[in-house]
Parts: sequence; C-alpha cells; structure tokens
Amino acid sequence: MTGLHRNRQGQRSWWLQPWAILAIVGAMLIVAGLGVTFVGRSQSAALEARLAGLEQEADQASSRLAMARSEYEVNHALYADHWSVGLADGLREAESNLGEAGEVFALLDKAWQTQTGDRRQANELADSAESLLLAATSTVDAILGPVGTQGQGLYEILTRKGSEAEDLVAETGSEIAQTRVTLDTKVQEAWNRSHGLSFGSAYAKLAEAEGQLVTAQGTLATEIERGLVDLPLAYNQAQEARALARGAVDVAESEEADARAAWASIEDARTRIESANGYIVDSDYRRPEALAALIIAQATLSQAEQAFGVRDFETVARYVDQVLREAEEAWLMAATPAPEPTATATWSAGSGSDSDSWDMDDSDSDSWDVDDSDSWDDWGSDSDSWDDGGSDSDSW
Repeated sequence: MTGLHRNRQGQRSWWLQPWAILAIVGAMLIVAGLGVTFVGRSQSAALEARLAGLEQEADQASSRLAMARSEYEVNHALYADHWSVGLADGLREAESNLGEAGEVFALLDKAWQTQTGDRRQANELADSAESLLLAATSTVDAILGPVGTQGQGLYEILTRKGSEAEDLVAETGSEIAQTRVTLDTKVQEAWNRSHGLSFGSAYAKLAEAEGQLVTAQGTLATEIERGLVDLPLAYNQAQEARALARGAVDVAESEEADARAAWASIEDARTRIESANGYIVDSDYRRPEALAALIIAQATLSQAEQAFGVRDFETVARYVDQVLREAEEAWLMAATPAPEPTATATWSAGSGSDSDSWDMDDSDSDSWDVDDSDSWDDWGSDSDSWDDGGSDSDSW
C-alpha cells in the first residue's frame, strides 16, 4: 500500500523533476524565439514596403519635374512676379534631390543596403529621403497641380482668372449696388422701422465690399513690372468684394429674423403676464402677494425690452425665460388656498349672536347670563335683580 502511494505521488509530481523543468524551459525559449522571429519578419516586411513606396513616389515626382520646369519657364514672366515667388529655388532644389544622382535616390539605396542588418538605421534614412521628397513634390504640384487633377496648376489658374477678371469686377459692382438697395428696402419696412432696426452691421460690411471693389478697379487700371496689369489679383479682389456684399445681406437677414423672434417672445411674455393678472384679480387666494410677484415679472419684462433696444437678443431670451417663471409663480400664489380664518375676539359657548359677552345661550350683547338680557339670574324675567325664582323686580 505504501509503495502504491509513493508511485502515485511520483506520477503527480513528475514536472518537478530536473529533466521536466529543462524541457519546459526549452519549450518556452522555442516559443519566444518563434515570436521574435515573427515580429522581426513583420517589421522587415513593413520596411521593405515603405522603401518600395518611396521609390515609386520619387520616380513619379522625377518624371513630372521636367514638365514643371518647362511650365515655369514659359509662363512665369507673363504674370506679376509675386505669383512665382520661391518657385525657381524650389525647382533647383527638387532637381538636385530627384535627379539621377539625386539625394533622395541615394538615401533610398543606402536604406535598402542596411535594412537587413539595421532596420533602425534604414528607417532613419527613409525618414530623410521622405522629407526631401515631400519638399520637391510640393513644388512640382504647385506648378502642375496635384497628381490626378486637371486645371489646378498655378499658371492654368492664373490664366483662367486673368481672362475673367474684368467681367467679374463689373458684375461685382452691380451686385454691390443691388445689395445697397436691398438693405435700404429692409430699413424702410414698417415693422423694422417701428422696432428700430437699422442694420448697422450689414451696412458696415457693405462698406467693406465697396472699398474692396474700388481696390479691384484700381488694380485693373494699374501697370506693374514689364507693363503688366495684374489681372488675377483684380479677380481675387473682386471675389472678396462680392463675398463681403453677400455677407452683408446674410447679416441683415439674420438680424431681422433674430429681432422678430425676440420680439415675438417678448409679446408672449406680456400675454402671460396679462393672463396671470386676470386670474389673480378674480382669485380669492393670496391676491396681494400674487400681484406683488407679478409686478416683479413686469419689471423683468421691461429689462427684456431694453435689451431688445440694443439688439442683445441673447439677453432678451434670458429675461423672457425669467418673466415666464415669475408670472407662473405669481399665478400659483393665486391658485393656492389661503389659511383658514382665525377666531373672532369673543369667546361664546352658545348659539347666540352676542359679540361682546360671554354667555351660554341667548343673544344678550352686554351681560353675562343664561337667559336674562340685563341681569345675572337663573329663572325669572327680573331685569334688575339677582334672584332664584320670583318675578320681583327690585329684591333678591
């Protein structure tokens, strides 16, 4: 029995044996090694994909670089110099970095050579190549437009704007004139006039538009370097003037809508006060308190009207909300029953109407008795004596 027990105990603790421990540790090392190998391969694959992608982008940018140079040389002198600022330097740098022996390709070649032995260094080389590539690509894209687009190159845009500049300036002048008519009409509308709407902000924006239009017209009439007229600049200035004019109309319409909404809320608050006042006047409950509370609501309404006068519509909304709360509170006061009336100044136990005496039964108003109106007795009708039973009027 003891031998069997020891055998089972040995079977249960086999993993404590030295050979078992070594086997477990070995298995763990193998798994860890496989994990490291898997991670390493994944990182290597990602690096290779990155380098391949950068090479493809560099090839594409290099092939477009010659076209960008040609576009620049043909067109830059046809427009004001400020449109091409920085492009000449950018092209030279791009050609240095993307040429056959350019820095971008040199860095990528070195990264390919080191990526199997030192991924960290290869990634750092790829970072440097990517930075130079982005700078070169931005110059090329500025001249030709981004890859996959049409008509987005710098000189294509300048040509289009130059051809439309004079017409746009004239159209903008007409639109600005119409905007002034629109604002003048709004000011003259009966409701707007009676509620003091002057549309000052809209007129201020319109004035900006008119000033910008004058600038655009001046640009059309001014010669610059090489006898050029900066038509694309005049186009941009006219566009800005038109946007300001349209913004003036938007500001006016928004102000009018906000004013009408704010005034409608004030009228609603006024109606609530009037309704509460009518209810309070007809109520028998806490009328003085309710009317006093309603006066507070009326004062708050006056503050809302003052805020409307200075076009502070947010404050109007806040005061109106307060008015509605105060009017409701006043209404609730008048809807709450008053406490029960207190006892009168007399103390009586009978059913009589005596108001100045303490009696038990009759209606005597000036004495303390049970039946007699002018004496204190028990039975008789004697009016001037205190006796028990007789009718004697002057004796006891």
